[in-house]
Amino acid sequence: MALDPVVSSMKDVKSSALIPADKIPYANGQPYYVTISATDNATGKPYTSWAKIEVQSPPAVVELARPSSLYITDEVGTLPLTWSLANFNGDGKEFRLVITNNTTSAVQGTGVNAENQSGSFTMNIADVANEYRDTYTVEVAAKNATDSTWSYDSFVLYVYDRAALQQLVVDGKDTANGSAITLSNGEKEYIQKLIDSQNSTAAQQAVWDTGRDISLTADVSMDPDKPWLEVPDQFAWSAEDTTAASGTGQTHVTLNYQQGALYEDITRYQRTSYGPAAEFRLSGLSDGTTKVTAEHVNTGTVAELIVNVDTLQDKLFLFQFTPAVETTLRYTNGDGVQKEVTSMADGRAAIYEESGIQGDVYLESQQGDTEYFGTLYNENLVSSEKDSTQLEDTKASYVQWNGASFGEEDIHAFPDPASTDEGEGEGASAQANQESIQGGDNQLRLAGTNSAAIAAWTRVTETLAKEPGSAVTEDEQLLMMNSSEILASVWDGTQWATTRLTQNSSADMAPVVAVGGDKALVAWRAVAASDSGAPTEFDSYDTIQYKVYDFNTEKWSGPYTLYNGTSGAVKGMEAQMTESGAMAVAYTIEKGSTSSTTRAVTLEDGTTEITSILQTVFALIQPDATEGYKVAKNVQVTDDRDVNENPQLTAVKFDGEAEESFILGWHSVHSADGEENNDIRLMAFTEDGTLRGDLVDSISAISSQTGSSITSNFRFAKGADTLSELSILWSQPTMEVDEESTTPENNLGTADSDVLMGVRFRVDNGTIGLTAPIQLAALEEQETTSKTIEAFDGWVQSDGSLKAVVLSTEYGVSDKEGNTYHIELVPGVEDDGTSSGELTEVAIQNSQTNLVSVTGSYTDAIAAEVPVPDYQALAVGASVPVQTAVTNLGTQPITSIDFQVGSESQQTPVTIQPGESATVTTNYTVVETAAGNGVLANPDYTVTATFGSGTTARAAASTGTINLNVPNLGVSTFETVQQEDGKRVLRFSLYNNSAAQLENSGRTVKVGLFSDPECTTPIESQYASFCPVGATTRANGAEFTINSTTDLAAIDQGAYAGQITMDLAAYAKSDPENYMENGEIRSGGITVDVTFIPEDWPFVDVTEDKWYYDAVAYVYQQGIMVGMSETTFEPNTTVNRAQVVQMLYNLEGQPQVSGDSGFSDIRDGQWYAKAVAWASANDVVAGYEDGTFRPTRAVTREEFAQILYNYAKCKGYGLSASADLGKFPDSGQVSSWAETALGWANGNGLINGHDDGRLDPKGSTIRAQAASILMNFDKGFAQEG
Repeated sequence: MALDPVVSSMKDVKSSALIPADKIPYANGQPYYVTISATDNATGKPYTSWAKIEVQSPPAVVELARPSSLYITDEVGTLPLTWSLANFNGDGKEFRLVITNNTTSAVQGTGVNAENQSGSFTMNIADVANEYRDTYTVEVAAKNATDSTWSYDSFVLYVYDRAALQQLVVDGKDTANGSAITLSNGEKEYIQKLIDSQNSTAAQQAVWDTGRDISLTADVSMDPDKPWLEVPDQFAWSAEDTTAASGTGQTHVTLNYQQGALYEDITRYQRTSYGPAAEFRLSGLSDGTTKVTAEHVNTGTVAELIVNVDTLQDKLFLFQFTPAVETTLRYTNGDGVQKEVTSMADGRAAIYEESGIQGDVYLESQQGDTEYFGTLYNENLVSSEKDSTQLEDTKASYVQWNGASFGEEDIHAFPDPASTDEGEGEGASAQANQESIQGGDNQLRLAGTNSAAIAAWTRVTETLAKEPGSAVTEDEQLLMMNSSEILASVWDGTQWATTRLTQNSSADMAPVVAVGGDKALVAWRAVAASDSGAPTEFDSYDTIQYKVYDFNTEKWSGPYTLYNGTSGAVKGMEAQMTESGAMAVAYTIEKGSTSSTTRAVTLEDGTTEITSILQTVFALIQPDATEGYKVAKNVQVTDDRDVNENPQLTAVKFDGEAEESFILGWHSVHSADGEENNDIRLMAFTEDGTLRGDLVDSISAISSQTGSSITSNFRFAKGADTLSELSILWSQPTMEVDEESTTPENNLGTADSDVLMGVRFRVDNGTIGLTAPIQLAALEEQETTSKTIEAFDGWVQSDGSLKAVVLSTEYGVSDKEGNTYHIELVPGVEDDGTSSGELTEVAIQNSQTNLVSVTGSYTDAIAAEVPVPDYQALAVGASVPVQTAVTNLGTQPITSIDFQVGSESQQTPVTIQPGESATVTTNYTVVETAAGNGVLANPDYTVTATFGSGTTARAAASTGTINLNVPNLGVSTFETVQQEDGKRVLRFSLYNNSAAQLENSGRTVKVGLFSDPECTTPIESQYASFCPVGATTRANGAEFTINSTTDLAAIDQGAYAGQITMDLAAYAKSDPENYMENGEIRSGGITVDVTFIPEDWPFVDVTEDKWYYDAVAYVYQQGIMVGMSETTFEPNTTVNRAQVVQMLYNLEGQPQVSGDSGFSDIRDGQWYAKAVAWASANDVVAGYEDGTFRPTRAVTREEFAQILYNYAKCKGYGLSASADLGKFPDSGQVSSWAETALGWANGNGLINGHDDGRLDPKGSTIRAQAASILMNFDKGFAQEG
């Protein structure tokens, strides 16, 4: 075949010729060769070039239609299957339909319609025989005689036993669908005692001996004995009243979900479904009937439970009187009978009246010579069972990790290929010749042992003669792409032998490798783009090829096609082999697309939902007598809208089995309730490709219960022989919380560092589960740098521990000049995303890479929340319940918890699986301190867990002290006593309804006005002022602090009163949109929220014997300084410039600031930004010549004096007093600019010399000294001024 020449002159740079498609028809797989010849007219020298063209026949394409749901019940009986075909023609074509039920496979049909375009089959659904669910795999395959491999499509169908989905368990007992239960205390023994004895004190004691736990509760869940799958077996729970509520505004029953020690009504969660292991607590609140339902989300099957509630509301009344002495109660019951009842000796009482109490209750008691009389008004009487869900929530702590240094290992260089004969090299060893390498090597993968191993990588064989920094054209990029080939090197225990597996004109990339038995497997992507302008859009074809190496014959076989690209682009791939030589490849395809997937879309309601066509496929490769090797199974294991990516494969023996099974894992991102939920999904296959149903399907439950977060950067640990040895490792980001609201002086920025987490499989009585996660490595956090895990690999050591090598990058490191970033020029981008045509300076953080090895072991450990007592029942001599939540962070179930508070201990039998939590309760008899005076002693506590093997464990947080001295503040009156000219005078009274007194406790009470119910937005000080009865500190915004002994005692006695004057008109005008209407304050007025906060002394590192205790207490109570954490002040830590201006800004009352500071290194939103702007505007501080403020720079003693002097000058305070600094031996070290300020500070007793007589002007200022200086300044200047 000849073509007309299109090149007329050798001067032409580039020309082309179009070859009609009908000129190069398919020729039974034989290639065409195109030869181009030209002659130089000047010299007569001929030139010739050639190219090979391979023409492929379009492969058959089969698509299996999905049923409306892949989750059905066995009631359906039959399921119609349909499929469509394309390019299915010619002699020798083949089709098959294979249906596998659990482990049994059968070819159900082989025919298609006459037009070869579609087919159908009716699938019989048998009654479920496998526990509660059968798993069907439906697979269709088509192949033309000219195709290199079959075209597959498949799905996994889950068929459920409907009765199993409707089986509920209530308080540990199986309960049939639609059954009714009753929540009632009416038949309890202690109630009958009250009735029989006419409310005798002995009967009252029996009620209180229950620990006030007289709630109406029942626990409900799905059947925990079923082997549920965490992801597909989600249930939507709900509770709906079937009778009208009794005017309480609440449902008769709340359905509550437990997380740690916290129960919460599920209506307060933004969740639509819960895992199958979730247990819920029914809490009866009012008389009536409620229907509780659990709907299996995927099948729509509903289980129902009818709950009848019979409460003690308006029948049982509990009282606690103050003073805590025997008290007489007189009242009239609902039948009109007058009653007189005597409380117990400690002032507690329990009264049962079937007809209720009519009218008020009159009280009388005597303590010493003092008589007490009181009235409980009927409308204030409270009578109902305790709401069992109202528990405190605290944080848990976790186990530690072990670290190790990285040691040197042997490093090998792979030799060059011994042959380039398309993979038919003889396996001979060759010496490395670096000069002969024409291109770059990358994407290295390695597998095997020290006796047999395989390495494969991608090599770019073409090189470009380009000047450094010059742009690469699209044609050059395509040339480099198409020159990428796959090389492999085999290790036979003595040497490496390298072979070139591909040699063609298209791109080969991303190899994966595996070794098993006497074979090795290499699979890779073979891709091509139709448009040279988009060389990475592999729309021409995107296939998976593979070759197999035989260590016995030292020969490669293949290449074979594993996936022909007909279903979508390949996005990820992994390979694995078993010891017997079974081969598997897992890969992700983007179905119907070659472009990058869109992870999230915004819905009409503003929420985000993930939408994806990334699906995961498992393929099994088996030997074939005629074809060498072939794909025996190609099962698409996902068929959803989740993002399914990063498939990983390993092979281990299930406990008690002789043959290995494949374990497939992949990262899944699921959209639920407008949020992204990350998970690692799991499946298991036997060596013949049968899907197993006994493996846990997800790690989401174990990760959510222990607070772990999942990322796509995960893998299986190598070296595990059995499932019980296998671990899943992943990198987890950790963000340091911005603590501006609590420790603004120390918040110098956020650090973002990763940790390496691991979880191991476990088998308990035949059931497969997971241990709690452990932290293998935590990258050391720095104040100004962040560390991320880029890559890692791990393996199981002979002693069962884990070892991992971690490649991390640290960002924000300082260079030799102390800079943490550098400037780079990058192309500018306009707002619309287009190029601006100009280069822009961008600050790039400096970084460095580190390689470390770490080890870790799985141990039995626990985390325990700080115990919470029933504060409402606190009184000297009272027995109060104390509870804590225990989380199992170990490898086996916890069988009992020993919970000791003070000298009282209680051992509770439990069953807490790894990663799960449970609440345990004990009783504690309250005692007072040795000093007496009614001050409650804080008891120590310990929480000890016993595991199934008999080992015990405590966590760091499972031992400590319970703080019983917690006041319970309230407001008895809050009323408007005067209104004039748009102003209101509000009067309020405070009381302390707790046995923990404020007087002589070292506490203070803060009172504040806020514009929101959460009390997070204080009302500005110009709109409100306080007129308290006793001495108070200055107001900071609409807030003041009560700290005098007299005032605190008055609160204890309920006799404290104060007034607030509020300029309501001015406040309304400050926010006219919310508060004004037609020039007037809007109808309904303005809501002002008030909070009263008792504050304990928080700092464990500042005790009363320290010289700085009074100063620290003063600045803390005045709000001038806060702690470096919730419990530490760090008195010896050096202060910096940001902290000093923040202290003075606090002293000033944090006034409003307009504009920014003008410093280049101060950004809006930093905790000290407003303080710096205020200080700069008022000439309290100045910046540096380069326009920076340098907030983290330490402050010397003379600098502190100068800043304080500037502040005093700004305020107009006296500056005349001064001292002669010559008395100090180091006075010559005082900077000239600081002499006046330091002399003033010393003359006013603010900054004195050290014990050795030195002034130390260049020395640093620590926080204890800053507290002392500011206390003296505030007392000597600010309060007088």
